[in-house]
Amino acid sequence: FMDYPQYFSKGYRLKNGIFFKSSARCADLLLTVSNYSRERISSWFNIPLREIHITENAVLPISKATSIPDVKKKYCISKYILTVSRIEPRKNHHLLLEAFVELKLYDKNYDLVMIGTSDLKYKSFQSYYNNLPDRIKSHVKIMSVQFKDLVGLYQNASLFVFPSLAEGFGIPPIEAIEYGCPVLCSNATAIKEFGLPDDITFNPNDKNELKSKITKLHEHPITIDKKIINEKFNWQHSADVLYKAIVHNG
Repeated sequence: FMDYPQYFSKGYRLKNGIFFKSSARCADLLLTVSNYSRERISSWFNIPLREIHITENAVLPISKATSIPDVKKKYCISKYILTVSRIEPRKNHHLLLEAFVELKLYDKNYDLVMIGTSDLKYKSFQSYYNNLPDRIKSHVKIMSVQFKDLVGLYQNASLFVFPSLAEGFGIPPIEAIEYGCPVLCSNATAIKEFGLPDDITFNPNDKNELKSKITKLHEHPITIDKKIINEKFNWQHSADVLYKAIVHNG
């Protein structure tokens, strides 16, 4: 919210700017989830990088015994593109919705499934959505789901798209990879640290690139081996970093 103030209300920025700064300076131990966040915290609050530890997020695998619902039947969907995040300006749903509409994927019986709840005011998205014809709106599903359903939606999607403009980390792409879903991901801010191939990343300000890669990937999906991500982002590694930081701090 300090690097990208245009996506947040003035009240949100003022309140959290004061809170984050005082918390960071008073804390005995500073942790954050990415190198990007570490560098920005250091810059904004004038804290040496060596004092900030990185404990990345990770995703736990689903037990083979876990029963995953038939989400296609439950939500009356067949082929669909999936995105998962709070519905707010920096998450860039507007760009994805425009790309979906302009590619006329609804005419190919694709749905766009958006999982998330509205958090901050997002007038541009809401206005664009409200002005769509009903036959297109019927192919845009905006909803919240329980975790088992979310896993099922990842597992059955033709493509997961994450168009976010700014992230401190960005868990949904990691979830999608863990649960076997082909991914097309923004290459902005902390998301760059995932190290995903250029074929499945895009500039979140470039709608034409997004449209081109959606077209290519929904016809010829690329699935990333989850072992590549799990080696880099796992809870054991983050726990080790935390433990060593606590011991060192005395």
